[in-house]
Amino acid sequence: MTQGKGTQSMPQDEEKKKARKVEQLYNKALLSIESGQHDYAITFLRSALSIDPEFAKAHEAIKLAKTRKLQQARLISQKTRSILFMIQAFFYEHRGKYEKALDKYESLFALMPPPLVMLYHLGDVYLANGILESAATAYRAVLQADPNNIHSLRKLGGIYLDQGKTAEAKPIYDRLSSVAADNMAVMKEVNDAYAIITIEKGRWEEAVSFRQKVAGDTTAENREAPEEKEEAIAAGDLSERIGILKRTLEKDADNTDLRKELAELLLEKKHTDGAISEYRKIVDINPEDITSREMLASLYRKAGNIQKAAKEYGELNKLFPDRLDILGTLAELLCEQDAPEKATEVYQKIIELSADDPDAHETLGKLYEQTRHFEDAILEYEKVLSLAPERKKVEESLGNLYLRDGKNAKAIEKFERVTEEDKTNTGLRKILGDLYLRESLYDKARAAYEEILSISPDDTSAKARLQEIEAAELDKKADEIDSQVKKYEKAGSAESDNREVRNRLEEAKLARLDLQIQALENRSKASPDNPEFHYQLGVACRKRGYSDRALKELQLAVNDEARSIESQHLIGLCFEDKNILDIAARQLEKAAGKSDEMNDTRKAILYDLGRIYEKMNREQDALGKYKEIYEVDIGYRDVSAKIEKAYKDQTPDLRP
Repeated sequence: MTQGKGTQSMPQDEEKKKARKVEQLYNKALLSIESGQHDYAITFLRSALSIDPEFAKAHEAIKLAKTRKLQQARLISQKTRSILFMIQAFFYEHRGKYEKALDKYESLFALMPPPLVMLYHLGDVYLANGILESAATAYRAVLQADPNNIHSLRKLGGIYLDQGKTAEAKPIYDRLSSVAADNMAVMKEVNDAYAIITIEKGRWEEAVSFRQKVAGDTTAENREAPEEKEEAIAAGDLSERIGILKRTLEKDADNTDLRKELAELLLEKKHTDGAISEYRKIVDINPEDITSREMLASLYRKAGNIQKAAKEYGELNKLFPDRLDILGTLAELLCEQDAPEKATEVYQKIIELSADDPDAHETLGKLYEQTRHFEDAILEYEKVLSLAPERKKVEESLGNLYLRDGKNAKAIEKFERVTEEDKTNTGLRKILGDLYLRESLYDKARAAYEEILSISPDDTSAKARLQEIEAAELDKKADEIDSQVKKYEKAGSAESDNREVRNRLEEAKLARLDLQIQALENRSKASPDNPEFHYQLGVACRKRGYSDRALKELQLAVNDEARSIESQHLIGLCFEDKNILDIAARQLEKAAGKSDEMNDTRKAILYDLGRIYEKMNREQDALGKYKEIYEVDIGYRDVSAKIEKAYKDQTPDLRP
């Protein structure tokens, strides 16, 4: 092989190639900066500097990208935080965590002027927390901007009535009556309010009339009916008693007996928020009033305020640490509050008091599982099964935990018990089949998947697993032959001239390859979209000498990013096996173009490309490929010898 005059320009070409690459990366970075994608820009620029650390424009562009990124972050920070607070507030409100919702709403309004819809949500949250004055302020703010907002009118009117402020309530309900005259539900509420207001003024007949309107009876006959009149008067009496109690408590605020009576009357009128407020005051006045605290906790739970309900049941638990009903309710509330660690502590107390309760053990097991204390969960589930062996769901959960810990034998034992009773549970049977397959229990695995197909004949995953079993069995046979190959190789090294040993060795190797190909064919059929199986099958077919079959499989694998370069390389070698050298060279050039890093894979591609160029009598092209390797790895294969021979063969005036 001889070297021509063009070889002197190779280093210059390489420098130009690097310069073009750096410029391309720089231009991509500028486009990214303009489109606001500053992180991408910085990545491109750092890549450019890794090629040319002295590229000054890249250093300046990185400073620009970082500055623009900081400016953009400042612009969107306030908006992003506002959106985050809004989402969190809605979430907590929906979950009944009103104290947390209130905190997020207040944080939101510290950043931005509150829109109307947010204001009345804030009012609702204040109301749920029993902060009536703040709720009223929020509703009034809504009504300043939108005087006809029905939601805020209803809520504000209700607050005024609960506070006994009938004078302030009257114009609110007048407005509500004018804007919602066609809404029957709202008008019933308005007439009920008018009845309370007129009773306060001692106008009994008007109150009766309003109560009849609430009941929907407006005919002359119904207005005269004695029973209806008595009911209306009774309702009016209830409102009057509420009003009297409120006025009395203004002068005697610490009278808990009167507050209890008022709370009961408010509940009778379905004014839950007002009743909560009264029981809260009773408990604040007398923390040892157990009945009122239990009632307060129950009402908080009924109103959806889980956080406050849990707090009150916690106080009750301090007073009555051995009451299972209080502990059970507290644990449930803590679970609803997404506090599994605290709920776990409560269930541990329950089990101390009731060690043979399988429900408590099961719930505690679930909490341990939720908090990732898996060993403790296993102990609790085992205890459940010792108390209630029929609980197959617990047995299945226990099997899953054993499976997670890699205790396959125990997992199989649990899953087998469940599937014995529930023959139609194909999902669990698949898990069991996979475990059998993992443990090389092929007969049991085959029986499991055949059982699934008897229930669901079109189950493609079960069919695929049966093919996987066949492949695994073939792998096992291949391993057996592999041990024979090693035996013959050892014998062959000792008896290098023994033709019989060499023949047996070749036969064993071919048999092993045939089994590998058969196993890979089964896997490829089971997962036709898995490029890895196509790649492995292509490799095995080429080793066996099946070039066309290898090409078909490798062409299916070449589009997979993980195997693209290796597949392209082997496609080129397959064409070389078929002595189609021009196509082989093109395929290897494609493979080389996919790899920029000079690693072992790229070296192998360049070396094979050089060999093929030599076969095609393209000595200078071959030498160029060898030199690429030689520049970074002088000891790679026989590259050094090829380079030195090329330079010895050329005339002195052509040497550098």
